Amino acid sequence: MAVTLTKTAKTTRATKAKQAKEQKAINELFNVPSTTNLLAPVQGVSLAKPAKPAKQEAKVQNGIKAPMRAGKCKHVWEVCEAMYKATGKVPTLKELNAHEAMQGTNPTNNQIEFYRWRKYNGLNVK
Repeated sequence: MAVTLTKTAKTTRATKAKQAKEQKAINELFNVPSTTNLLAPVQGVSLAKPAKPAKQEAKVQNGIKAPMRAGKCKHVWEVCEAMYKATGKVPTLKELNAHEAMQGTNPTNNQIEFYRWRKYNGLNVK
């Protein structure tokens, strides 16, 4: 069984072939690279994504995670550590809240982070 094409199908194919030739001529005139050349790998250039840096794990001690980012919680921990190193004894919550670096901070957050800092360092005094 032979396949016969209608007149419109023949003209459509001829039109598409003609358009392809014209497009190729235009690309050569304007020096536009073909899409196949754009997809070809370039020497020395890698298309692979760079590897993500490994996530920094939080330090865990006595079941408590130390704050990793700079912020209000880490600020309390840093002040507690500075007071502990300066005096050589564990600061009290009252001393912490009275410290000049803690003025204007939330006392509830100070209390929570102070007790977490003490537990983290194993300084629970009863």
